[in-house]
Amino acid sequence: MTDSFWTGGPGAYADGLREHYRPRLDELRKRRDDADNIEPAELDAEIERLEAEYKSKLDSIDDCLF
Repeated sequence: MTDSFWTGGPGAYADGLREHYRPRLDELRKRRDDADNIEPAELDAEIERLEAEYKSKLDSIDDCLF
């Protein structure tokens, strides 16, 4: 997802963020749960990083112009 002009206001932007981040987070969580040879701590760190990025973008919606 790139920074760009969004029509539909903050709700549409939040929906776009959710559609962008949810599949990525779900896939990482599935890989962590199924991990045999992958270090779960590495996947946890990546999940935390993506969750923080997602939350930061949601928190900044009020600062965006639509």
